Amino acid sequence: MKKGVCSKIKNLRIEKSFSQEIVAEKLNISQSSYSKKENGQQKFSLHEIQTISVIFKTPLFTLLQEFD
Repeated sequence: MKKGVCSKIKNLRIEKSFSQEIVAEKLNISQSSYSKKENGQQKFSLHEIQTISVIFKTPLFTLLQEFD
């Protein structure tokens, strides 16, 4: 997964005042697994990215586009 997507997810999470624990719980994964995904060490699945877009009320395209 490109770092840009992970950075966008992290920035949105912080902007929306969500903890990693809360987002991980909504994705039904551990906080440590979520942290690895957010830092680009593991890949988010498409389903997880879709769920994140719903959690953050952000269009999926916004998360996936390469350039702002």
